[in-house]
Amino acid sequence: MAGPLGEHYLSQSLAGGPVQSPCVNAGSSSALAFQLADRTTRVDERADAGVVDLGFHYAVRWPLSDLAELASDVPWTLWDLADFQQCFGGAASGDPEDPCRRFDLSRDGRIRLDDWSIVVRLVSGP
Repeated sequence: MAGPLGEHYLSQSLAGGPVQSPCVNAGSSSALAFQLADRTTRVDERADAGVVDLGFHYAVRWPLSDLAELASDVPWTLWDLADFQQCFGGAASGDPEDPCRRFDLSRDGRIRLDDWSIVVRLVSGP
């Protein structure tokens, strides 16, 4: 199925696809275990989370607002770590006023280890 970066996205009903591909969540381990927390097979560009999808994983293009917020706050301080700790394991809403929203880089509505791994990569550089 065609998507923002190419022709090889999986059809996923949660991403607006007409049917659910049998390759969705068909892997043997988690996306995090394969370091795919910043990659996607979905046309809506949500990062692969949970059991890994089988197929090509495109790089997630993070919203500029999320990247700008993270970049404006580098280097991170103990206050940032405390903020993340308060949000960890909880939910993040789409509300721009939600303080946990900036940590939901996998855009799945939850703050988990896959989000932390993305934060570490973004603030530590290439």
